[in-house]
Amino acid sequence: MRRLKEGIREAAGRLRRHGASVLLAALAAAVAFALAGALFGPENAFFAPIAAVLSVGLGGGRRMLRTIEISGGVLVGVLVGELVSLLPLPTPVALAIAVALGMGTAVSVRASPLLSNQAAVAAVVTMVLTPVTQAAPFLRLGDAVLGGMVALAIAVPATLRPERALRVGVRAVTDREAAVVDRLAAALRGERVDVDAAVRDVTAATTAAESLDDAIRAARESVRLGRRARELRRGTARAARMRAEWQDLAASIAALARATRALLREHREGRSAAAHVAQLAEAVRAVTGWAVGPEPIPETDALRHELRELARSLTVDLGGQLAARERVLLSVARTAVVDLLRMTGMSHRDAVEAATSVPPA
Repeated sequence: MRRLKEGIREAAGRLRRHGASVLLAALAAAVAFALAGALFGPENAFFAPIAAVLSVGLGGGRRMLRTIEISGGVLVGVLVGELVSLLPLPTPVALAIAVALGMGTAVSVRASPLLSNQAAVAAVVTMVLTPVTQAAPFLRLGDAVLGGMVALAIAVPATLRPERALRVGVRAVTDREAAVVDRLAAALRGERVDVDAAVRDVTAATTAAESLDDAIRAARESVRLGRRARELRRGTARAARMRAEWQDLAASIAALARATRALLREHREGRSAAAHVAQLAEAVRAVTGWAVGPEPIPETDALRHELRELARSLTVDLGGQLAARERVLLSVARTAVVDLLRMTGMSHRDAVEAATSVPPA
């Protein structure tokens, strides 16, 4: 039952993150079909809704590139399909030749799965439709281009505030980790917490990380389009740095959860460690706030100072008398702080030195 509830919660979270893209795709398909039907006739409005849906997609970024690749793939596929359909060949043989030529031509231009697959699909559809329709080839091409234009017309205004998508993407990744660390601190204080579920929550954050990837791509596309370029470039760089270091932080928190579980299995409470783990959760939230904040320069120094103090307090405690399991737990917590320091732009060497050096008394 617990796993069923977790699965439902994960599904609801994915739907919340991608719901806007689903609605955009539905709207783009409807508008593209209506416009193509008005221009070329409803019987020829075939490629437009397909191109519109593929151009919008679930991903928030690279819509311009996707639209160009889809339109180019349709162009190649339509031309190849029309030419091969003129040959007196059996349909299976003609289809094989059309797909090979379409994909081969597309790959020679750009080794993109979207471009090559769209060329192959367009070639197949063209050959299948040619015997039953009398539409001119340029109508099918115009149909696809229209779909891509509709997708851009709908999607670009919908991403006028990519910084919001960055904030949502960053928080989707880090809020989960902070919540897990909070639960570990509660377990160390003696509260009843399912530590195994905490481990699963960390390892199941891949979908949230993919959403952050989409947001970063969308923001970079917006920078190229010139919207609030300087501010957005800073936010994108911070989010990208967090994403690059996220895997290590997730691994450290998963190790922290396992160390907590091992300590509790010895029927030992880690009340002294609980305070450090609770501070680690706050540190994760602090890095999140820095990553989505408006101006990084003055905040970065203060954040790094806070992280260094936490790491040094862990180092001091590690120098005392500790049980083996508790020593492992604090060491892993310090490693997580090093990961957070790296998220702020510090090199690994500087982060380790800052975390392990203790000023003389």
